[in-house]
Order: sequence, then structure tokens, then C-alpha cells
Amino acid sequence: MEPPEISKEVEQTAYSAYFISLGEFNHAFTSLEHHLTCCIKNSLSRQMREGSDEWIVNAIVGSVRIGTAKAILKRILKVIKAEKRQMDLLDKLFLQSGEIEWLRNRLAHHATFLRGTDENHWFINTDFASASEEDKSEFVGFQPGAIRLASADLIAIKQAVDDLFSMLHGLIPAREIVLPTWQYKSSKLIRHRPKSGGRQKQSARPPQS
Repeated sequence: MEPPEISKEVEQTAYSAYFISLGEFNHAFTSLEHHLTCCIKNSLSRQMREGSDEWIVNAIVGSVRIGTAKAILKRILKVIKAEKRQMDLLDKLFLQSGEIEWLRNRLAHHATFLRGTDENHWFINTDFASASEEDKSEFVGFQPGAIRLASADLIAIKQAVDDLFSMLHGLIPAREIVLPTWQYKSSKLIRHRPKSGGRQKQSARPPQS
């Protein structure tokens, strides 16, 4: 049975919602990555003698990406002997960002197509063309709303990290930083491996068009 044809109007509306969500998501992700690097630079600059050229710091951390930046910031907390609760907070913030990084990498490196024809507009991200073995290819179903939730969490993570390091550097008064309530959860995605019997547990399936 052939799938129903998606009208141009539905397709345009669905992709517009996806592109807006994707743009917001990419902006939030790169903003967090930039901010973590700035936190490292600020921490290093405070340890260097006054008057040192800040471009030395830029040369060290300028090409750092988000994974390395997180590891460095965690080490900085250990070096400055931050409290355990502060280190635990950073761990929890970065654990959530790790969940979102997985989604970001999928969207950045693999193709996404409109799948559902109803008003909910399901999309499918597939790595079929780049999987090393056929049974390792995976479809990830999602709605644009899931990306917006991830964007909101990235913004919350950036603010919490900023508050934590500003407080540790004495830029703002000491206070308890509350862990944000996460909006994005991996359960918002539907992961399926069609050639491996769909080993992932599915709570639902995307609309079959």
C-alpha cells in the first residue's frame, strides 16, 4: 500500500515549524558552547598574573568544543576546592546537556524528513546512508516541539553555569543554585532499528504515512 501523498501546503507548514525549532536549538547549543569556553577563559585569567595578555588564554582554549569544555570546568571546580554540592550540581547540569548533545549530533550529521501527515507533524531522522552495517541504522522520530524543549533546557543550563562560576569568583553573592526542572526528556524521541527487530523499547510509534 502506497503512503498517502503529503500536500505542498502541509509540507511547507511542517518544515517551517521544524526549521524555526532547529534554528532556535542550534542557537541555544552554540550559545552554551561559547559560554562554557568563556567560563574557562575567565577562570584561567583570574589565575594568571595581572596584566598578562588574554590572548594567551584564547590560544589555549579558543578551539575547545563542548565536551572538552565540560571536562575542563569540572577539573577547575576540583582545583579551586568547590563544595561537593556545587560539583554535584555541575555534574547534573552536564548530564542533561549530554542527553541534548546526542540529539544535536543526530540532527547535525544525519538527514531529517517529514513523516506524519497529520497536524502533529512527525519527523524522522535517519542514519541509514552512513551506518557501517545495515542492522545498526536507526530511525529517530520526533516532533519540532521536542527540539524547543531541548533549547529551553540549554538556556537554563547556561544560566545555572553562569550563576555558579560568577558566585565562585565572587562576582555575585553566595546563594543556593537550584537545579532547573528539565523540560526535554529522551522519551520525547522514538528510536527504532528496523533491521534489528527494533531492539529499543518503544512507548509509541510515529504516524505511518
